[in-house]
Amino acid sequence: MTTSCVRRALLTVALLAPLTAAPAYADCFLIVCGLEAEGTLATNGQVDGVYREVFGRGSTLQERSDWAKRGFRDDRLSSAQETQLRAALTAQLHGNSAELADVVTRVTQTSMGVRLSSNNPFFKLLTKLSQQPDSTYTSLVAFARTYLQDAQVGEVRAALIERAYLDSLGRAPSSGDTAYW
Repeated sequence: MTTSCVRRALLTVALLAPLTAAPAYADCFLIVCGLEAEGTLATNGQVDGVYREVFGRGSTLQERSDWAKRGFRDDRLSSAQETQLRAALTAQLHGNSAELADVVTRVTQTSMGVRLSSNNPFFKLLTKLSQQPDSTYTSLVAFARTYLQDAQVGEVRAALIERAYLDSLGRAPSSGDTAYW
């Protein structure tokens, strides 16, 4: 091996050593590993699944850790624990108007493909439905999909699609856009 190869190898080890020794919460370590810096690690565990059902987002590492401290392990929930978790998260959702408004916004984005203004009639309808004590992200998405596919609301659906395109893209939808949605 040549001296330059040895120097390059030593330099590489010296540069990478701080990254491999970095604590799990260090941003540079998380970026190198491809994990999100805010701690929303991908998981398909039960706790994460209930967060996706209620809030429409995955749970953060901190949230899962907090639940684990209370005996709610992400991959080992009994049906009673899952029911308790769902009830606690639903109560948390309905106890925080900002979080509830964020869920409604995400539902409209999921259902319409665009962010609707708070003055949009469909947004207002979803806001009212979200105030039902058992509403969750999943139940609102299910309602939106059913509502938008109902033949009786064809004209309303077309108007909502047109308004969404005008609000977000500044243009009317093409016939292909309307047919797609």
